Amino acid sequence: MTLKYSMGDDAWTHSFAVVPMDEPAIAQLLHEAGFAPPEALDGKREWLEARRARD
Repeated sequence: MTLKYSMGDDAWTHSFAVVPMDEPAIAQLLHEAGFAPPEALDGKREWLEARRARD
């Protein structure tokens, strides 16, 4: 995926790879990295927030 940003006369792009993942896969990766389960930021659960797990 490539995003193009513009501000006034300036423009730049940012390219990166995208890997579609479902929420359980995201939660597992977060857990393995020391994070708590993700919290939804919207009703459709399209945006998630991750915080470090507490000891």
